[in-house]
Amino acid sequence: MEKLPKEERLIISHGPFQLDDTLPCEGVDKYEFLSKLIPPFILDPMINILCSQFKELGMEMNPRGRMGNSAQAHYLQIWADEHCPPDQALALKDFLFKIHSCSGKSMADVDAILEAAAKAGLTDESKIRSILRDSKYASKLKRMNRHAKKDLDIQSVPCLMVINPSGEQRKLDKATTIESIDGFTDLIARHI
Repeated sequence: MEKLPKEERLIISHGPFQLDDTLPCEGVDKYEFLSKLIPPFILDPMINILCSQFKELGMEMNPRGRMGNSAQAHYLQIWADEHCPPDQALALKDFLFKIHSCSGKSMADVDAILEAAAKAGLTDESKIRSILRDSKYASKLKRMNRHAKKDLDIQSVPCLMVINPSGEQRKLDKATTIESIDGFTDLIARHI
């Protein structure tokens, strides 16, 4: 996309999506949680592939650790999307992602969230703590999740939605290929 002129680039939007809003803040063992959803004989090879892909990107994936309620991290993400420059909001998302994927800490670990925010250049700790408790962002997250599930049929992440110039949208899942997306092939082909 970077090779295309700016006016021809697809717009990429990262939205918050809570996998399981019933998870406790302290978290549960990530591997045990995932192995209840995905049988270990499938999960283990997936983890090995992900670990090698993370290494190629210069990161160390932690397949163990805690998997906690991500709501507060999403509140901060929503706030950053509204109040920060796009590059800083994206950097924050990357650092928040690393809490779950690399450090193995719970996404509700306030110290980890504060550390991620500081790495993204958001250093006003009292401001960030107030955002993490702000009911306005809790309401926005609920609305965004409801919209994702009900209107966009997003049941898990990652999920890629493609919107053509006329506003029609299609969800791409693992069974979808570019060739099978009627009416979207030209749009995607021009932008790959």
